[in-house]
Amino acid sequence: MAELSLPVTDVRGSFLAAMAEFQREGRGAAGDSSMIGHEIRHFGPRWGTAEGFAEYVEWLLLQRFEETPRREGFVASTTFWWVDGDEYLGRIVVRHRLTPNLLEAGGHIGYDVRPTARRRGHATAMLRAVLPASRAAAGSAGVGPRAG
Repeated sequence: MAELSLPVTDVRGSFLAAMAEFQREGRGAAGDSSMIGHEIRHFGPRWGTAEGFAEYVEWLLLQRFEETPRREGFVASTTFWWVDGDEYLGRIVVRHRLTPNLLEAGGHIGYDVRPTARRRGHATAMLRAVLPASRAAAGSAGVGPRAG
């Protein structure tokens, strides 16, 4: 049964397969300004090694803290992965606050479901599961479900 998880290294294989699916859709291309597009461009070349993937996971976990340096216009956020055992199905990100731009175009919660897992209710289930955790994330810098 799928559940929320803070990012963990033990889903690396299925995560990489999911990112390849997103790239086949055009995600990560130069014009893709989404979070996942940025991460594919910036971290993708290093995901091939266990060390590089672990660095990426650590970077995601650090984004929960307000004091973590980040790109201009980005705010503290908690990323949860939607996993079924070691199978990465998607992710949902809770932004702790909004900028004027996010108020217009991004909102507090963003999500991606890997293409081969779509149309099975995962987005609805992720949102339902993240609502209690989002209250904790906004109030205490990322306290939430399963931490690898």
